Amino acid sequence: MTFDEVMNLPYGIFLSLVEQNTIQDMMQTDEGREILDKIRRFKNPRKHADLDAIRSFKGYRVEKVGEK
Repeated sequence: MTFDEVMNLPYGIFLSLVEQNTIQDMMQTDEGREILDKIRRFKNPRKHADLDAIRSFKGYRVEKVGEK
């Protein structure tokens, strides 16, 4: 892909290419791989959260959609 083709890409696709290039560069070092691992853990928290613990926080209340 030429420079002009890249610069004429839609904004979202351009950002995706930049992100993928950054990830590829970071995967080449141990420090970069550690950082990417931390990012993945922050982006993907536990799938099964402890709902009882969350509900025990003061001020927690359940609202149904459309109710106030």
